[in-house]
Amino acid sequence: AADEVATGNLDVSVPVRTSDGDVASLGDTFNKMLLQLKSQRNEILSAKDVIDERRRFSEAVLAGVTAGIIGVDPDGVVTIVNRSAETMLAISAESAVGNRLSVILPHIGQGLEIGRSSRRPVYREQITFYRGGIERTFNVQITTEEGEARGEEHSHVVTVDDITDLLQAQRSS
Repeated sequence: AADEVATGNLDVSVPVRTSDGDVASLGDTFNKMLLQLKSQRNEILSAKDVIDERRRFSEAVLAGVTAGIIGVDPDGVVTIVNRSAETMLAISAESAVGNRLSVILPHIGQGLEIGRSSRRPVYREQITFYRGGIERTFNVQITTEEGEARGEEHSHVVTVDDITDLLQAQRSS
C-alpha cells in the first residue's frame, strides 16, 4: 500500500483485522491518513480550478479595457500588463512581467514611488514623456490594494490613459 501511495495512488487501503492488535491499529491509522490526504488533494485541486477561473476572468476583463493596466507587487515588480498598456506604452508583456516598473518605465515608476510614499489609497498624476518618438501626456493613477494583515506590504494597480489628443483639442479650442 505504501508503494502505491508513493506512486500517487490514494485509492488504496490496507485491510484491517481487529485480531492483528497493534498492526491493525497501524493499518487503521494508515487508512485514515490516506482519506485525509485524498480529501486535502481534492480541496487543493478544487481551489486551483477556482483560482484559474478567476485568473481567466480577470485577464478577459483586462483585455477589454481601453486604459492601460499594470499590476505591480509590493517590491515594484510588474506582475501583469494588459494589451492596451502594451500598445499605449510601447512595451511587451513578456519583457515587462518580472521586471521592476522603475526600470521599464522610469517616469511611471517614479509616480509609483510618490504614490506609495503618500500612503493614500489612490494617487493621480499627469506624466509627460516620449513614447514612439513623440511626446505623449498620460494620466496615471496608482491604486493601492488593501492588504489582509496589518503592516503587510501592498501591491498596486497602475492605470494609464493617454490624454495627449484631449489636451491638444483643448488647446485648439
